[in-house]
Amino acid sequence: MLDYSSSDGEDDKKQIKQLEQPQKKKKMLLSYNILDKKSLVPQININPNADITALVEQQKEQELQWYKEQNPEEFEDKSDNHVTGYVKPDQKGEILQENFDDNQRNFTTYGFAYDPNSEQQNIIINQNIHPELYEKVKKGYILSESDIVDMKLRAYGIQKQQDKEITKKLKEKREKYGDAGSETFQGPWAKYNDEQIVNIVKTKEDDDKIKDIEDKRKEQKEEEVKIQNEYQKKERQVTEFFLDSAKDYKGQSYLKPPPELKPHEHNCFIPKKCVRVWKDHTDKVQCIRFFPKYGHYLLSASFDNTCKLFSTIGDRKLTRSYNGHKQAVRDIDFASDGKHFLSASFDKTLLYWDTEYGKIVQKFQIKAYPYNVKIHPDINKQHSFLLGSSNKKIMQFDFRSGNRTQVYDEHLGQINTITFYNNNRHFVSTSDDKKMFCWEFGIPIVIKHFAEPDQHSVHATTVSPNQQYMTAQQANNKIAVYDLKGGNLRLNRKKIFEGHKSAGYSIGMTVSDDGKYMASGDSEGRAFFWDWKTGKNYRALDAHTDVCMDVKWHPIETSKVATCGWDGLIKYWD
Repeated sequence: MLDYSSSDGEDDKKQIKQLEQPQKKKKMLLSYNILDKKSLVPQININPNADITALVEQQKEQELQWYKEQNPEEFEDKSDNHVTGYVKPDQKGEILQENFDDNQRNFTTYGFAYDPNSEQQNIIINQNIHPELYEKVKKGYILSESDIVDMKLRAYGIQKQQDKEITKKLKEKREKYGDAGSETFQGPWAKYNDEQIVNIVKTKEDDDKIKDIEDKRKEQKEEEVKIQNEYQKKERQVTEFFLDSAKDYKGQSYLKPPPELKPHEHNCFIPKKCVRVWKDHTDKVQCIRFFPKYGHYLLSASFDNTCKLFSTIGDRKLTRSYNGHKQAVRDIDFASDGKHFLSASFDKTLLYWDTEYGKIVQKFQIKAYPYNVKIHPDINKQHSFLLGSSNKKIMQFDFRSGNRTQVYDEHLGQINTITFYNNNRHFVSTSDDKKMFCWEFGIPIVIKHFAEPDQHSVHATTVSPNQQYMTAQQANNKIAVYDLKGGNLRLNRKKIFEGHKSAGYSIGMTVSDDGKYMASGDSEGRAFFWDWKTGKNYRALDAHTDVCMDVKWHPIETSKVATCGWDGLIKYWD
């Protein structure tokens, strides 16, 4: 380095000279002893007498593995034993028996075979089966895969035709089978025309035995036909009409309400006396329903397997009987126009009836006992109905398809009642599990439920004519009231009707058309009437000698009430 801090020029010259002089290299002495060969290669003590056979074999295996990877085609699996069987070695110049049999079968059946002498496997054509193709190949035509397929199809058709001709000839030669119920029946043992069979001579005892057997068969067959005809006759007679004519002097249907019977606002009164008794049922009467809106007819369901239609105006006589069920009828429900109704029976069938003509429009077979049926009240949804049964499910059916369309499955006991509310968009169900579930129609999800500790099971329900309240017949001999205002179901704890006995029975109830009175049946045969506002019991009529199962208030008449009971009677009160 140059030191520019000094001002003396001589000192600068000395320093420059020192820098310009080359520096002497220092000598490095190397010791070659450390580069000895023994020190670079690690010492390995080798025993000259050691056995290195294993190392040699390992080296050979590695070389063989590498060779296999480089030449895989030389090491294909050529063993005789395979998963699918044993392969015989094909010796040079020989044809396997299996290959020969296959070619022979193809040649006789399909008309071609592969030439075993040619390496290209040329095809040989059977002249008898394919003469045209044989001539083409002879002239140098080269066959394709489509030609082989055509040969197979053609040969198959020829073989099938030959089989048909052989079968036809055999049938022509053979005797007829004969009647299976007669003595001359031969069946598949019938002989051929050119066949000689020695018949065994039958004795008189054999003839008598055969005759007795044939007579018994004929009698049994006649009896079966007779029973079937009687059953079909009963099935056809599903209804009985008791009027002189189904049309009036104007040619109108008997179901058409009279012009003087029109819905109107009126004040209702509690009835005092019985004005008509219908004794047409032969067993217990379970429930009754008035004709919708007008009430000029009354429909009943009974344990005598029938439903009956009674007139409530004029002579008040039995009009028509519906006899389609084989066991007791549990429940009935009218369509909103009254032209059809649905009946549910303990024979596990649901029948959809034509009210006017008594015809069965549709039949539904179920696997459980039905307890309650409800046709959708909406006019646009009359094709659907709900069924509550003993299988703890509410099932939705469609009349158009006849199929089940939805299942509401949340209850833990048999379904007792189904009631529509909130403009028929929702319905509430009750069960023996002491719960009440609210559903939206068509959606199997509970939107609200009632399950109080002190709550009893509900066996019957009804909705007031103004659609504002629902009454529930409980198992503790009380009738609870639920508010339906605003589309919400709420228990009204301040309003309750009691004094009657209903435990153990699904006794029906009714509310007067003006909403002033409440009525219910009783297990001792009485009909109770309460004031709706105060809950005071105004009257109890001795209606029946057995359980009074249902009470219905006429939709138009001011004080007309119908009751039915297990004494087999239907009474009309005024």
